[in-house]
Amino acid sequence: MLLAGAVALRLPAAIGPGCHDNFPATAAARLAAGAAVTVFNPDGPYNAVVHADTLAAFVRRLVAGRADGFRAVSLASRPPIPLREAVAAIAAGLGVGCALDIRPAMHPSPVIDPSGAEALGFVADDTRAALVRFGAEAGLRIATPPSPR
Repeated sequence: MLLAGAVALRLPAAIGPGCHDNFPATAAARLAAGAAVTVFNPDGPYNAVVHADTLAAFVRRLVAGRADGFRAVSLASRPPIPLREAVAAIAAGLGVGCALDIRPAMHPSPVIDPSGAEALGFVADDTRAALVRFGAEAGLRIATPPSPR
């Protein structure tokens, strides 16, 4: 069987229960611990997230379809919101206060354009709503004791 085509996905921070090693996960852990979140460009645009459920739905769509040739596309949420609002959205989902440790930035904040993925059927998450949802999911994970062994 020949592969008719391929799609490479450039992923931003994938968020959802159990995520780790990305900015939203680190921010959630710090907020839950009552610590400040270090940010650069607090008023710069932020849309570098995709919820794991959204990613899974898009991959299912791609697998069910027929790709021609090769495409590389970026995934991201819409619309970009100020980084300080992104952290506040995670805090709101967690039900905690939001403290920022603002540091000088050496470069401007990037914005990811998901239009290539949208042309293939990707439906971008609303940035603020996805981060509030993630905060709530992270809060549930923190509040849930580990199962006995």
